[in-house]
Amino acid sequence: YTSGDPTAIGSIRIRGIGTINDNGPLIVIDGVSTRDQNLNNINPNDIESVQILKDASASSIYGAQASNGVIIITTKHGKTGRMQISYNGYYGTQKINKWWDLLDTEGWMNYWQRAQKTSIILRNWGEGLNTDKTFDQLYNDNNLWATNPAYMTSHPQFGQIANVRLPDYIIPNGYIGNDPGEWSPTNRVTRLGNTNWFKEITQFAPITSHQLSASGGTDNSNYNFGFNYFDQKGVVYTTFLRRYSFRVNTELKVKNAIKLGENFTFAYTNQHSEGWQNEGWPVSMAYRLVPWVPVYDVRGEFAGSGANGAGNAQNPYYGPQNKLCKTAFCILLNYSK
Repeated sequence: YTSGDPTAIGSIRIRGIGTINDNGPLIVIDGVSTRDQNLNNINPNDIESVQILKDASASSIYGAQASNGVIIITTKHGKTGRMQISYNGYYGTQKINKWWDLLDTEGWMNYWQRAQKTSIILRNWGEGLNTDKTFDQLYNDNNLWATNPAYMTSHPQFGQIANVRLPDYIIPNGYIGNDPGEWSPTNRVTRLGNTNWFKEITQFAPITSHQLSASGGTDNSNYNFGFNYFDQKGVVYTTFLRRYSFRVNTELKVKNAIKLGENFTFAYTNQHSEGWQNEGWPVSMAYRLVPWVPVYDVRGEFAGSGANGAGNAQNPYYGPQNKLCKTAFCILLNYSK
């Protein structure tokens, strides 16, 4: 199982989870054992067979290091016969099966109004509020919310609690109107947004692989060559794993009792992850940032969360791999206050 990050290292368990030491199995590749469970650099097309040992036979062969089981991987070798050249490739896409049902801008504004009214009623019930009225009567009493200074709270962008409304622009100090002033580094004017941040940071992620191999041999020798290109984009738009791998396996029989050969593998990996499952990763920001902040401000730069009432989440659409960054201002994720 993994986090869904294309660069993540899978966790393999054969004999369950213990409370001490490493729970991973011993991995043996062409007779060479390792405790490293990072199999990202192994090309699946080079694998001939996989065998799993999980009982006493594992310990009898590999000793105490096989207490959590053994995975034996055998790679492909050349076979007697004429050279055979083969190509194998595929292309596919990955997607999120279920989207989060997030509030839009109007829904967020109405939710804020309801939360504020409910909080004020519950805090002041019997201490300033007429308890002869029901909760719903107090909640819908616009005169109470519009005239009583004790309850006339307001949102910096949506206005007074009795009459919230959608503004045309959002700016650092809050504004409802049609003239927010000129854009500047200290007045990063932004039109009101209606952003589903979860959809903004995810994508239909392509995955592709190309494998070219050649093999053959005689009674005294055999060979197997393979080249693979693998490219997987993550469903979170900045993540990816790109791997180039090359493998050579040859064997030469010198005498009946003597064989010479080698098994050489080279892999180059280029990858990017977003620091999964912590507070700053894009998915955390996607459900924390309010929907009324758009992706871009009026200048086409990345908008942020510095406007009053927006919280402290940053624009999750910005990332080091993002190719849409137009100017140096794109690194300013927060409005200046």
